[in-house]
Amino acid sequence: MGGAQYSLLDACRKLVAYPDLEIAVALPHGPLFSHLSDAGITCFPIEPIRARRRGKGLFSTLAKFFRAPSAIHKIIRAFRPDILHANALPSLLTIRKERKIPIFWHVRDLRQPYPLFREGAYLATRIIAASQSIEEHLVESVSSKTFSRIKLVRNGIDTDRYVPRDNRAARDRFGLPQDVPLVGMVAHFIPWKRHDLFLETAALVHARIPEAHFVLAGQDLFHENAAYINTLHKQAETLGIADRVHFIGDCQATETLFPAFTVLLHPPVGEPFGRVICEALACQVPVVAAASAGPEEIIAGTNSQAGNTGHPGILCERKTPEDFADAVCKLIEEPQTRTQMGTMGRQVVCERYSISRVAEELHKLYQTTLHEIAEDLRRATNSDS
Repeated sequence: MGGAQYSLLDACRKLVAYPDLEIAVALPHGPLFSHLSDAGITCFPIEPIRARRRGKGLFSTLAKFFRAPSAIHKIIRAFRPDILHANALPSLLTIRKERKIPIFWHVRDLRQPYPLFREGAYLATRIIAASQSIEEHLVESVSSKTFSRIKLVRNGIDTDRYVPRDNRAARDRFGLPQDVPLVGMVAHFIPWKRHDLFLETAALVHARIPEAHFVLAGQDLFHENAAYINTLHKQAETLGIADRVHFIGDCQATETLFPAFTVLLHPPVGEPFGRVICEALACQVPVVAAASAGPEEIIAGTNSQAGNTGHPGILCERKTPEDFADAVCKLIEEPQTRTQMGTMGRQVVCERYSISRVAEELHKLYQTTLHEIAEDLRRATNSDS
């Protein structure tokens, strides 16, 4: 599953505990469907819509998109919800005609065409920004008439799942070497995640700290990037570090992988949130990341929490392999700094980025919205009479 799916799963698991809420989710069969069902949440199966931009795939996508509203409307009529919550823009566009029911649009991505952002803002009763970076992007993209609909509810993780664990046991579980510095990256194999930049950094770190090893953990989520993965293997060979780089394809239980790392390196630019950064910090693993968007918000926006001075990681302004390598080597060579950052990181995530806080804010927003709608209806009724 992707980060947005994990965020939805974790939020639903918490929200279902509220006695005044009943939740149903319409989604395709797959891992998320199974996890939600196992949590006792009603799930309605729908056909998946995966964008294809060329040839027959394009026509298949369009056909699915036009069939989707009919299936969704049948589910809505059967469940009769008080609120519709769209976890992505395609979901929002699918339910666009349900104007009598308040619609929440959860924005988790910065990579959407400008006109679609404006259209989504027009359709939604409430627009939930999953990070401050997304909130700022929305304000720049949508009409001023819809500013008041935007609400910031920062993403969160399950801090009971992501906890500090034994480093040696974590390395044994994944067949990783003991007693060496281990620099990790956890991200699905998509080119914009910049695994190539990670490998360039790894070569520079290896030149300075020869005993260091490196992990690339992720999956080809939609089976579209096999050539990209092959290119990364060849790049590691060309750089002379193939025997130091460990590719891990099965990374569903990431809470057991992060404790194996000495440092997490996250090089993407324009990451809307950066869930893996919170997960690593919750496991007391310090982070090196590009100074951009969500990661910058998580790492640099934390020193005001609980009187903290400093940050639970290092942000790289220049975003070059040399910049990243300097930061990684600093943390490898300074164990006391790593320990301090790790302790601070867990504290910050528990206080600011827990999924319990997300569920509480969403629940309150649901209640407030329904109350405001009821008040508007009451005033309109009184005015008519």
